[in-house]
Amino acid sequence: MAVSGFISTPGAALRLRATVRAKLRPRRRLRPLRRWFLASVRARTTVLSMLVVAAAVVACGISLTVIVSRSLVRNVDETNLTRAEDVGARARAGALGRVIPVSGGAGDKSVFIQVVDQAGSVVASSENYLDTNAFIYVYPEEGSHHRILFQRTVHGPPLAPKASFRVVVLTGQTPTGPANVIVATEMNQAEETVAELRRALAYGAPGVLLLAGLLVWLLVGRALRPVEVIRSQVAAITDTASLDRRVGESPVDDEVGRLAQTMNAMLDRLQRSAERQRRFVADASHELRSPLASSRAQLEVALSHPDTSTWEATAVDLLSENQRMERLVNDLLFLARSEERPAGLAGATPLDLDDIVLHEAGRLRSRGRVQVDISRVSAGRVRGLGDHLTRVVRNLVENAERYAAGTIWLELRRVGAHGRGPQVQLVVSDDGPGVAPEHREHIFDRFIRLDDARSRPDGENGGGSGLGLAICREIVTAHGGRIWADAAQTGGARFVVQLPADSGESAASPRAS
Repeated sequence: MAVSGFISTPGAALRLRATVRAKLRPRRRLRPLRRWFLASVRARTTVLSMLVVAAAVVACGISLTVIVSRSLVRNVDETNLTRAEDVGARARAGALGRVIPVSGGAGDKSVFIQVVDQAGSVVASSENYLDTNAFIYVYPEEGSHHRILFQRTVHGPPLAPKASFRVVVLTGQTPTGPANVIVATEMNQAEETVAELRRALAYGAPGVLLLAGLLVWLLVGRALRPVEVIRSQVAAITDTASLDRRVGESPVDDEVGRLAQTMNAMLDRLQRSAERQRRFVADASHELRSPLASSRAQLEVALSHPDTSTWEATAVDLLSENQRMERLVNDLLFLARSEERPAGLAGATPLDLDDIVLHEAGRLRSRGRVQVDISRVSAGRVRGLGDHLTRVVRNLVENAERYAAGTIWLELRRVGAHGRGPQVQLVVSDDGPGVAPEHREHIFDRFIRLDDARSRPDGENGGGSGLGLAICREIVTAHGGRIWADAAQTGGARFVVQLPADSGESAASPRAS
């Protein structure tokens, strides 16, 4: 109700609106300047540098002014003391008259000298100040000789109300008794010198500040220019998605040069990751297309010739293709999870690797396709994830079964590796065609298949998806081990896995078949 009453008339409402706009207008004008200041490292550095220089100039100016002022006062004090001692010496000798000559004569108003006795009477004075009144009253003490009683600046004495004098009072002796020798020197010249110095600092400080700001602005701009070039190049790479481009590296090994090197290294990683992802998607699409196309072809043939088709055989074939797709999808999901969240040993427990090997050997024997030799399987205890290590052993033995001519050899033992501590070594070898030396490293890449000698289709045990060995390397590496391939004594392939032995493992004992 109070607000509605206040703006009840159109004029009051217009005045209120104009007042609000007037108060908000300066803030709106300052917002772009504030955004520019906060967004510009160059501006912030320049402003902060100018503030530091300003503080330094002010501190130096104040210190210089104080030092010069004290130096001038000290020089005047020394001159006054010399004059007072000279007058005091003449007074002691009785050679001091009523009038004391000064270098500038009677017209010199810069220096005044008086000798005042204990009663406060002027015994002698300089020719330019013949007043019978003492310039300053400081009573002398008995038995004191050449002791400074007074030494300070006096502002506006009677003889010069608008001037300042530096006064020294020195105790002296005259034939008639103790007296004070007073010497006063005008400080106009010293004050003018200090004032000139202050004016020079006041006029020169802004110039120094602006020059410092300009130099910092130019130097920071020059230093940040390569950073801006790197930023624009990276922005262009981001905009055009051309990850094969690189930023220019500085020949000087400084912060900017290292930044460019780091950016190029990051772009290398991004390019490799993008290429690996594109290749992964393309290979996965190709691998999934084959079982899908086979299933579709079988269904189309069965539908086209329903009388001659055996639906039980078709179902068996479709089930085989479905299982193939299932294995492929599971492998793809495992690799995708390992890339998104690298496999670690969270939840790892001590386990007997020999139990896993013997279980997989029994499963392989039950198929009856190949002979399995486990005479060299000994106890081996490692620390890891049971499901993952089971997958490693299963992939290796199935790979050996796929290419073996008739026999597979499994070996498990504890070995010592130089610089790596005790290891548990698993060896899976076959009597198949083997792997050529130039292919022994590439077979662990994804979707890698060798020539026909190492890829013979025979139903369920056909060429495979090309992911099994890649998964083995992922798991073994995550467990801190190594995996490699070489030639077996029988001429076939030999795959070796080394994993760190569990610290609580006891001595290995042979376990024959």
